[in-house]
Amino acid sequence: MKTLHRFSIVELIQLCIKHIFAIFSGAVLAGLAFYILSAFVIRPQYESKAELYIFNPDNIVRSSGVDAYDLAAAQKMTDTYIAILSGNVVMDQLLQLVESSYDLETLDNMIKLDHSLGEKKLTTQSLLACFTIEKVADTEVLRITATTNSPIFSVQLCQWMIELAIDQIPQIIGKGSVKDVGGASYPLKPSGPDLVENTIVGVVLGGSISVLIVLLTWYFDKTITTKDKLIQRTGAVILGEIP
Repeated sequence: MKTLHRFSIVELIQLCIKHIFAIFSGAVLAGLAFYILSAFVIRPQYESKAELYIFNPDNIVRSSGVDAYDLAAAQKMTDTYIAILSGNVVMDQLLQLVESSYDLETLDNMIKLDHSLGEKKLTTQSLLACFTIEKVADTEVLRITATTNSPIFSVQLCQWMIELAIDQIPQIIGKGSVKDVGGASYPLKPSGPDLVENTIVGVVLGGSISVLIVLLTWYFDKTITTKDKLIQRTGAVILGEIP
């Protein structure tokens, strides 16, 4: 029956110290690879943000100020508004606006097109993937974020979504409305990839893999270099040693 090799934390630490150069080299190389990928291979992304204020134009202003019931109702309606903006009616109209303004070759450099049928094609899912629509916590405000590889296109998508929201939501809901708060913001710098974060991830991942390789190499090494290894591998009793 094969005896399992037992080791202690001290042995592992000593082993890592012994191979510190290899571990350090692996960490540096992986960090450098992640940095190069982030800086030169992965296309930068740009975010444009806009906010929409949800209100009831008939009842929002009263002699006593803003009615608390209307505000609570508006906050609950935000989930419905998010579903509408993400639904087929709005996204189909957005698709038409994009198709009338950009060709596929240009779009392919700015967003991820659908390749499911073997050819590049702009779909509502391609556009929907560019958006994040969320409710600002405990408010009646919706935040729209458009993310693409072009700052100008991100702003254009965000602005189109604002216009569609103002036009379509009152028609679909029948009551309540939305108001643009400041328009779409212009991204002055890329939102991603994060060079520092990705480099740190590469260093940690490379160092961890290097440590794992060192441990596995040591564990499966059949070479007997010490008395303890001889006892563990063979189970023999050592009667004496030659200095």
